[in-house]
Amino acid sequence: IIQKVQANQSDLGARNAVSPFSKTKMLLISFLISYSIDFVILMIMMGYITFILGIDFGTYTGYILLCIAVGILAGNSLGTLIGVSIVKKEHTKIAILTSVTLFLSMLSGMMFIQMKYFIDTYLPVISRINPANMITDALYSLYYYGVCERYFMNLASLLVFAIFCYTLSYRMIRRKQYASI
Repeated sequence: IIQKVQANQSDLGARNAVSPFSKTKMLLISFLISYSIDFVILMIMMGYITFILGIDFGTYTGYILLCIAVGILAGNSLGTLIGVSIVKKEHTKIAILTSVTLFLSMLSGMMFIQMKYFIDTYLPVISRINPANMITDALYSLYYYGVCERYFMNLASLLVFAIFCYTLSYRMIRRKQYASI
């Protein structure tokens, strides 16, 4: 999305920069479309897990879907922030975003659980600002404790993270001006 909005990133971005259509509306529409596509893809995956693999999520399916919805928002906001802050080719941005996502997933214990306990014990600040940890912690809290304050606290933290990333991204995009397109 960011490649197609910033004039210094692509030819389409240059055309969009001089068009009379509001950049804010263009970004909002693009994000809604992106969010919708991500949500549909994850619903297909959820259907596969439930109906093909036969894994029953019990009474927590709605809460898992809520976690997915908020997680998509956080993921899109992180991707937007990285896309805005790095002025490189699209392949480079994808590589950086993949690396950041894998690193955050590792810190949240998705590669080996001992890392989650280490981070929670010795670096608790990192676990509080890591969106991958917030998602895994929300799902762990559903599994172990059911619907509780911890689950909703993780979702609220994810929303704050998403709002922070979107706000920072929007400010960075608004300030960009080009001497020549």
